[in-house]
Amino acid sequence: MLCVLGSHAMAIRRFVRALRERRLPEAIDFTGLSAIMYYDLGLVAEWVTGEVAPSTYFPSIWDLEPPARILAFGLVATAPWCIRAGAWFLRDKSLIPARPAPATAPLAKVAFVAVVLPASAALTWWAFDYLPGRAIWEARANIGLDLGLFVMVLYLPLHMLAFYIQRPESRTRVGVCVALLLAAFAIGATLPIGQRTNALLPVLLLLMFWRKPTLRTISAGAIALFVSAALLLPLFKWQFAGENSASVSELIVSTFNTDIGRTPVLTEALGRSPLLGTEVMPYPGAGYVYTALFFVPRALLPEKGFATAIEFTAAVVNEPASLVNWGFGVGVVEELMLNFGILAVPIGLAVVGLGLAAGSRAARQLPALRVPLRLAALWSFGYHSASLLLTFGAMALVCVALDGVMRLLSFRPSPSTRSGVPRSAVSRLLVPRQG
Repeated sequence: MLCVLGSHAMAIRRFVRALRERRLPEAIDFTGLSAIMYYDLGLVAEWVTGEVAPSTYFPSIWDLEPPARILAFGLVATAPWCIRAGAWFLRDKSLIPARPAPATAPLAKVAFVAVVLPASAALTWWAFDYLPGRAIWEARANIGLDLGLFVMVLYLPLHMLAFYIQRPESRTRVGVCVALLLAAFAIGATLPIGQRTNALLPVLLLLMFWRKPTLRTISAGAIALFVSAALLLPLFKWQFAGENSASVSELIVSTFNTDIGRTPVLTEALGRSPLLGTEVMPYPGAGYVYTALFFVPRALLPEKGFATAIEFTAAVVNEPASLVNWGFGVGVVEELMLNFGILAVPIGLAVVGLGLAAGSRAARQLPALRVPLRLAALWSFGYHSASLLLTFGAMALVCVALDGVMRLLSFRPSPSTRSGVPRSAVSRLLVPRQG
């Protein structure tokens, strides 16, 4: 336990240093925070209280035999460093500063507000019209069947907010009103999806990416968001509503056990994974094949299979994957383990780090990618690749598309190119040569 805490404390040093210097940490630094959030908090809670968190499906990491327990703790302790090892291969010899967001023309500002706010308001109105007569958990069970992949449209206000808060005009008086309205629409439009993350993510965006972040602001915001996630349980889960209402302490404990603590899932995945290969998935790497084909409708390609979380959940509850419409929280470590085996985890994490480093390099030239990339890194140890693609991959596409539109509306031809002749050529013609 001390090795895990010490390792993750070292892995998060650059994150803390960046906040102290009022800089936004790099995407690779967010993975250390993700490991602390999804592994360390639950472990510390069990260690301090001396009570093993009860689970209907999974054993506790403390109940493992010593060799398996050492392996589990070793994977948790070294996971952030394996990601950093992969990023090391694309390290920059000289730190290239991120390119600032370009100046926005008045036409682009007006066009953005005129299109985005009405569209977001319309989606929010539809979401509230979809909810009457249903609890949020009832809407969650039906909306996937009703909309299919079109459910992604409800995320548009969230993606637009992620793009807008990176713009300098979002910090003006009018921009503050637009950002707050977008945050409210982002919460309202995603209510039928039934995920507390969607209700809290707009607030996290404003706290971490809108202004220059500070260690105090991030720490206070993290505590407030965690307590809010616990208090929202009765609205989003039927187990805590009505006659089954629980106290605040019980809600907080349940949030620790079911939403943050991933060590029980890691323990079960470890027991169901060979050294190499897979016992849960139809074939090695099937979960990543599904992620690559995520946007292809199943009606066109039934062979694309199911996500790793669905296959894992089906194996645990002993049901066919086609009948499972929910899933346990599976992070990057568990997904690699279930798809390729235990020995493939360090190599797979290094590949993830390589991808994050390549994404960070691209984000320095295209600032619209900075927020989606960092959010994906923050959630990497808690959610599988398909879930990250659904939320943050789509967010990146929307941000890049909006950035292209804003650049197009803000484009102004330079004086040297308006006439079709470069200014340097004109100067050579008009200025007499000496001698």
